[in-house]
Amino acid sequence: MKKIIITALGLFSLTACTDAAKEAETDKIQQSFKQIQTRLNEHKQYLNDQRDMHAKLGQILDPDGETVQMWNQAMANCENKDTEQCNELNEAMAGFRVAVSEHASSMLESMNAFDSANND
Repeated sequence: MKKIIITALGLFSLTACTDAAKEAETDKIQQSFKQIQTRLNEHKQYLNDQRDMHAKLGQILDPDGETVQMWNQAMANCENKDTEQCNELNEAMAGFRVAVSEHASSMLESMNAFDSANND
């Protein structure tokens, strides 16, 4: 009888240890999953914010928009003029062109990433 009790206690202890190890592993996996899910949600929010920002910039930079029309008029007025204001405008527009070009690349990357994230 003692052998049966000792064997039963041994098996129970072994099972309890195995279950505890499985539970610990399950908890670890669940925690990792929660962290991944949090990161994905943060990244998705970042992509949404980027999309919104690019949409606003798209409205501002619309070739038929009021802002672009005003810039074009200012550039036309400064054509072939060597004044301080026109030189500043030309320098600002050159820097602006570079920024818009870089931003357009960023916008395409963000849009592609957003589309990929929403399709997954």
